[in-house]
Amino acid sequence: MVGVVKDSIMQYYEDRQQFFMPETGYTPIGNINVPEVKSMPKFVDTHGMGSFTPEQLKALQKAPRDEFGVVHDDILFNKQEDKVFCILDAPNKEAVLKHHQKVGVEPEWILEVQPSK
Repeated sequence: MVGVVKDSIMQYYEDRQQFFMPETGYTPIGNINVPEVKSMPKFVDTHGMGSFTPEQLKALQKAPRDEFGVVHDDILFNKQEDKVFCILDAPNKEAVLKHHQKVGVEPEWILEVQPSK
């Protein structure tokens, strides 16, 4: 991802034929230092479906990052079994817990995981 970002930045300036000069505080195109982009930790949790409808869960899937820094990567559910599995990007386990408690949900467990892709 860092390489893609760096290539995009370089292409932007090459397209505009703008070269930064060190005396102005900018660096030449060939030496652009793009900070490493670190991905947010990923968590899985489970809890009861409660009063959530499938439509509400689908809407949550599209919600932006909340005030705790949490965003849904995926939500899996089984209405008959009253189970929801949330796959979340979050800064830490505590943020995941606060995210759920805000809407009155208490997860049975929260586990930090590594993606395989």
